[in-house]
Amino acid sequence: MTYEDYLQSIYYDPNHGGSFGGLEKLYRAVRKEGKYVLGKAKIRKWLQKQETYTLHQHVRRKFKRQRVVVPYMDYQWDVDTASMINYTKENDGYGFFVLIIDIFSRYIWTVPLHTTKATEMVDALKSVFDRGRVPYKLRSDKGVEFKNRAVHKLTKEEGIDQFFTQNESKANFAERAIKTSSPESVAIVVIIKPTDGLMCYRTSQTVITIRIIVQW
Repeated sequence: MTYEDYLQSIYYDPNHGGSFGGLEKLYRAVRKEGKYVLGKAKIRKWLQKQETYTLHQHVRRKFKRQRVVVPYMDYQWDVDTASMINYTKENDGYGFFVLIIDIFSRYIWTVPLHTTKATEMVDALKSVFDRGRVPYKLRSDKGVEFKNRAVHKLTKEEGIDQFFTQNESKANFAERAIKTSSPESVAIVVIIKPTDGLMCYRTSQTVITIRIIVQW
């Protein structure tokens, strides 16, 4: 087995401690097993060739953000969408998912989407509201999947104050939740079958700090 095959066997195994992570995580896993002596430079070079790594790798930049104060649960939810369009075939035609987070409790819902059209977004939001919890405020970016007549009508009917971020292109908490759960969560969603995905969410060291309900 070449070292590339060895790294692949670790990285794409959701039950392995070094799976779907960054350089440090994979490097520590390799050192712990001791089967190969690999430096960070070699592991980094291999990672750069992996689509699941480069797709979700993000540059960290710090900007001043407006502080959000919420007095109780379901006072404000943030919502955002994430793309997994490259793995549509593996996910029964689903190319996106919407993530909703209650800012107070950090409780998260996710709903898979075939598209980000307004009608499908309305159905996704309804499926969450029908569970019995509805926010007082709903914040998102100004993407057309949220800023449209259909979603506005739904939020008005539910008595929700819908508003949009003014100085950023993303909804702060929802975007952060997606990044926190990536690459592990997104990679698992797009590669592993839904039934296995729930198990992986519970066991992933990165994701156990938040509660995720995946509606498949």
